[in-house]
Amino acid sequence: MGTCRRLTLVILTAVALALTGAGCAKKVPTRKVLEPPAEGQSQTGEKRSIRVLSSMDQQALNALASAFENRYPQYRIERVTPYAAPTQEGLKSHLEREQVDVLPTSFESTGPLVQAGLLAPLDPFIKKSKYDVEGLGPAVAGLRVGGKFYDLPYGLLAMVMMYNVERYESAKLPLPKPGWTWEQLRDDAKRLTNQDLNLFGFSPAEPLHLPYVWGAQRGGARWLDDPNSVAEALRYLATLTHTDRSMPPPFSPGRRDFEEGRVAISLRPVFAFNYMTQQSQAKFDVTLPPALPGGTGETLALPLGLGVTVASQNQDVAWQFVSFAAGPDGAKALARSGFLPMRNSPEIQQAWAGRQPAPSAGTRELIKGPWMVPSSDLLDMEAFPPLEEAVQKTAAGEQTWEAAAAWYARELQQAKAKKK
Repeated sequence: MGTCRRLTLVILTAVALALTGAGCAKKVPTRKVLEPPAEGQSQTGEKRSIRVLSSMDQQALNALASAFENRYPQYRIERVTPYAAPTQEGLKSHLEREQVDVLPTSFESTGPLVQAGLLAPLDPFIKKSKYDVEGLGPAVAGLRVGGKFYDLPYGLLAMVMMYNVERYESAKLPLPKPGWTWEQLRDDAKRLTNQDLNLFGFSPAEPLHLPYVWGAQRGGARWLDDPNSVAEALRYLATLTHTDRSMPPPFSPGRRDFEEGRVAISLRPVFAFNYMTQQSQAKFDVTLPPALPGGTGETLALPLGLGVTVASQNQDVAWQFVSFAAGPDGAKALARSGFLPMRNSPEIQQAWAGRQPAPSAGTRELIKGPWMVPSSDLLDMEAFPPLEEAVQKTAAGEQTWEAAAAWYARELQQAKAKKK
């Protein structure tokens, strides 16, 4: 498995990227090139399509498509099944054959997609439409590739702490809230653990989640280059797993410890909260991850974006959907659906808080962050394979955290030497 997919699938259990998916191609009728509508313009006649590769979170796509079609009723968003084989040449042929206009992107996929010649630069559209890029926040400047924009971020993929309210109430513990610390998490996890009843205090959805979020707070977006940050993250993992024994045995596929109530707290992608509250009878809530003493409390959040394909015959129209999705109206549509948008403002926070059914107390605070959105050159993909192995060895007790940290440092040094 390549490192791009490793980050998405292992670290964040993320939505499918543009390079993955399933389905088969079908012949699509040729469409004539369209002109984008003027602001507020209404047209009659047959609706014209904007074709979007449906390799993004469906909750987000549905919210954006519905809001866009309400704003521009002369258009409809058509979902195109992703290409089955994750190869650049296969994807390129698929985009051309299916006449895809808009391609979902992720933090780690944009660069490879640009190198493959699949995304069109957006700077001419940004300049022509006087698009408010700065409204996306200061981090957006770091999302350029080679000095150009090839996609715009519409949403954030962030890790949050989900917890079982009933387990907390039974233990007579105060519910976690923003600003709590990692030591408070450790203390809660110990008090929520009863091994005689096979009940545990804490477990991340994947072992890698915990040191990744902890380490990013400790060392910033480049924490993987800092052996001390990695060592401290592994030490914290070992403390919960082996000293306190407040975490269950190492993760195995198919286990549902948190969903079935055996674990009280879990670190998971934010979109998992919406799914679980819809699928489970248990009472869950959510809060930001703990903060380190003296830190900002920022949690790493990776941007999810949309780009215009080189293959599109209607790039102006495709740009209109991309700019809408990453704009204020798209952000409000995402917020009303419970999906974290990239943009933030009092109006967007109001849309987040006012959605129905009403969000939980913890969920209402998520829109405020703070989130750490790194620049695109700060993700060292060669670091993830050794980090994943070091975490697995630590969690399984195959190595002490000290030995695993030393092994990681050596492996990372060798990987960087090969890259040069």
